[in-house]
Amino acid sequence: MQKKHMLMAILIGFAIFTLLGVALTISYGPNAYLFYTFFDTAQRQALKTTLTRREIIENFDPKGRKVKAFGYSIQVPWQEIANKTEDESALNLIFSPNCVVSISNPKLNLNLYPDFRNRFGPKANKHLEYFLEKFSNKFEFTMASFNASSEDYFIFKPYDEFLPLYCFLLNKIMYISFGNEFATRIYAFQTPNCKGFQIGDPGRSKRIRLYLFADADHDLEISIATLEFDQLKQTDIDKIIASFKKDV
Repeated sequence: MQKKHMLMAILIGFAIFTLLGVALTISYGPNAYLFYTFFDTAQRQALKTTLTRREIIENFDPKGRKVKAFGYSIQVPWQEIANKTEDESALNLIFSPNCVVSISNPKLNLNLYPDFRNRFGPKANKHLEYFLEKFSNKFEFTMASFNASSEDYFIFKPYDEFLPLYCFLLNKIMYISFGNEFATRIYAFQTPNCKGFQIGDPGRSKRIRLYLFADADHDLEISIATLEFDQLKQTDIDKIIASFKKDV
């Protein structure tokens, strides 16, 4: 009799455990699937990087060259242009020795945030609308994305908390990706003429991106690439940021 009771208890416990597993899989499995299939190991590691605030050291060195593009102007610390191409999407300058500066047309990137609706089903759209309406401008959404971390995810995270995190990380990975490499630093800064973000560290990367906001909804993207690590210094980046102005 005791054996029957014990067997019955084991079967009931197994059934409860199985039902619990099924319920957890249904509730949290899709979140885990999205997270681990879209972000590979290298991306999840890169997405741990969050914002560091830094003061811009203004460089009053008159050497350099003034560059105008798409209604904005900057001063770069290089003078001799080896090659120049320009169309409606970007201005590309190659400076000697081997430094490339690309300025993207901000009018081609006016969306407040990417369109996430195609990635999720109807169930998610209500959550998305409620979540996204909290952000009134592009700068706020970008800031929130950079402050999000892959370490904020855990498997039992409620859906209404997982969805915003996932959207932030989707947005963030696009900013910090340099082909197969990822930026190891993200800086936030503010000057009298702009606020914005620096993606990458000259001491660790040959490529840097700047996103300079003259106002909260419009940013100028500047990409800087060199062949060697020691060709680009933070003082060069600061000079570009400090010189940024919107033409009037």
